[in-house]
Amino acid sequence: MLKNIVSKEGPIGRDSMPVFKNWSKKQTLIERVAKTTSDIFGPAGDHLGVRDKWEAHCSRNGTRSFIGNYKDNRFNALFQTSAEILFHRKDFIKVINHVSNKNLKIKAVLADLQSDCVQQMLKALCLIYVTITGPYWWLITSGTVPCLELAPVIKQLESFLQTCTTQPELLVRQEINW
Repeated sequence: MLKNIVSKEGPIGRDSMPVFKNWSKKQTLIERVAKTTSDIFGPAGDHLGVRDKWEAHCSRNGTRSFIGNYKDNRFNALFQTSAEILFHRKDFIKVINHVSNKNLKIKAVLADLQSDCVQQMLKALCLIYVTITGPYWWLITSGTVPCLELAPVIKQLESFLQTCTTQPELLVRQEINW
């Protein structure tokens, strides 16, 4: 699907900038966006990031930061991080625009955040997080329902997702019945 989009729209986000043409493309585009954005804004961000500026922005504006650390080995990470990025996207762009000497990683994140195509992909994963993986993960981690009692829920979820392959509009309905 991404290849179809790229062939129609051209390179997306940072990949549309000549300076990044030789950068690694091992991860999918959206994995890269999740990882690099949480790298520069997240609590365990690297030295190339802007965590200090992000915290100052949040403090000044009374905003609670939801961005976490992206862990690609966790079931819900990509969906949750996509939702966090989408929630803070406009503020992230504001913070980056106030950075005077942007390194290449910050420029890459800015290009990705400003891309309409990336925003649409984030929205799709956010929708899955809000309607499916988030509630499911909450059930597992909250301890309110023993894991062994989740089998019927998983069967309902499987059936719902199978139906969504032919009727994707079901994901955006007010009531999700799985």
